[in-house]
Amino acid sequence: MSEPGRPPNLRGCRAKIEWARRHFDTFKGHVDTFFAQNPYVAAVRSDPEGSRYLVRIQNPPRMPSDEWALLIGDCVHNLRSALDYLVWEMAGADPQDRTTMFPIFIDAQRYRGDAHIRLRKAPEEVQAVIEKLQPYHTSDPAKSALWALQVLDAADKHQLLTVTAVMPAQGNLRFLFSGDSAPEFEVKAFNVPLSHDALVAELVFRQPTPHVDIRAEVSADVALGESLGFGSRIGITRAFPQIIEDVERVRLYFKKAFNVSDE
Repeated sequence: MSEPGRPPNLRGCRAKIEWARRHFDTFKGHVDTFFAQNPYVAAVRSDPEGSRYLVRIQNPPRMPSDEWALLIGDCVHNLRSALDYLVWEMAGADPQDRTTMFPIFIDAQRYRGDAHIRLRKAPEEVQAVIEKLQPYHTSDPAKSALWALQVLDAADKHQLLTVTAVMPAQGNLRFLFSGDSAPEFEVKAFNVPLSHDALVAELVFRQPTPHVDIRAEVSADVALGESLGFGSRIGITRAFPQIIEDVERVRLYFKKAFNVSDE
């Protein structure tokens, strides 16, 4: 058990981040295996004139959404706890302290009200650093990594995270043509959930090509659902490594700036 007055130690914070990383690696392994064994099939069909082709998903596999959501929830909770561990250590590591936490806000006024309670036992220099890390200092607070972590942690406490297979933002489609060369065309891709008959792309040819044979290869990614309040979906396999690294950077900053051990 920790004793008040001892030097702060970020060992617990580091362990939480490492455990979160392990949860994410497990999740990523499950996702990669699932998509490798359950490819998404796209049908390419032309209009009567052959100048426009529509790419639609056919009979997509059913993914284990609940299992994946639980793994991501464990990752989120450990990352959020790591920040609370950090500030609790910097505030004296008193086992009786039940109020000290790492506040995260996108509104400065609300932050000041909460920080007055959560950080009152922390040294002023620690409070100053935490204030500078707040998302409201960024150009787009609602999309900052710390705010994403805060929202996800709150959601995981009160509901199961919504996980949906969607098209990744880039490199999600590859077209294979019969013959030696492909006719000139333009592609309009749609970032939509990969449900049955979902229209994921439209190909428009400069000249009618009624007899061209086209196959589409679709690579899937996993994203959080819109119900979490981020607007457009967030790709988990792309966004979470950034969130993990941002929390790790906070830990390393405190370790260096305040000469704190993590052993």
